[in-house]
Amino acid sequence: MDDITPLQQLDKEVLNSNAHLFKPRQAYRFNRKTGSPSGSATAIINYYLKDKVDNGVKIRIKDAEGNIVGTPRASNTSGINRISWNMRYPGAEPIKLRIKPADNPTVVEEKRYRDTWIKEGWYPFQSWGASGGLNGYLVAPGTYTIEMEVDGNIQKQTLEVLKDPSSAGSQSEIEANLVLQHKLQKDINLATELINNIEWLRKQLVDQKEYFKNNSDNPHGSSLFDEMDKKLGDIEDLLLQPISREGDSKSFRYPNRLYSKLSVLAGDVSSNFDFAPNKQQKEVYEVLHQRLMAVDEQVKNVVSKDLKEFNKMLQEHGLSTINSNFGERN
Repeated sequence: MDDITPLQQLDKEVLNSNAHLFKPRQAYRFNRKTGSPSGSATAIINYYLKDKVDNGVKIRIKDAEGNIVGTPRASNTSGINRISWNMRYPGAEPIKLRIKPADNPTVVEEKRYRDTWIKEGWYPFQSWGASGGLNGYLVAPGTYTIEMEVDGNIQKQTLEVLKDPSSAGSQSEIEANLVLQHKLQKDINLATELINNIEWLRKQLVDQKEYFKNNSDNPHGSSLFDEMDKKLGDIEDLLLQPISREGDSKSFRYPNRLYSKLSVLAGDVSSNFDFAPNKQQKEVYEVLHQRLMAVDEQVKNVVSKDLKEFNKMLQEHGLSTINSNFGERN
């Protein structure tokens, strides 16, 4: 009974329709730290389906510019359905590690990692305090459009997201906070892309090296694989602390690297809630961003030059080349 708006809107026209998206009530960006009555910022979406929809129901939430900011999973059962949206932008892409860590190679056999390792050949990166980018961040107060697609037919309703009335933060401060969070999310995704693609290259090197050792009489060929792997590994180590690959590390024996620093900063800026980033947060971001751009340039050079030459050597020995997921690195 916490939201009876769909019952208030229910009439014969709705009941006779195949699908109907109800007008949602307003949603607040509540935060428990401001003393709000609820610590959960949630928008409730209600819709009616005359019959079960075999093809499923798609829900998209768009901002004023038409950008998709949320795609909550929707149920497809007949009757009135209710789903919730956490009012957050999608989180960053996950890191997929494909090289076993030298100091803990059996980590991939742990139950929590075994499934993706066996089925897809990777295990996730997990490290204490470095999940800021994965959680997404709250949208700003404003008007959003809910789109519901059922069997190719689209219905729309507007959703008003309001500022937490208990918060002293302003709309302009919230928007300033989001500007930096957008930048951090973009950089975290770039760091993830670099790590994932380097991991993909290195995994191919491991497999090709083993094949080369068993099918070639070249006594020096294996060292070429090691040299190429070291070039890629040295760059990857700038992005991700090697010891953190060992599985949910809470160790502070070694300093964080770029990915974790960006993630920690994202979590820090997110904790500002309705207030603008401070001077130190903006300055740290600029330093980390420049470092990331420098690493990106290193990757471009290795892929366009070193990897190209390495593939020539593989072709000369009748071996398959190392395929890059980077595509054209601009």
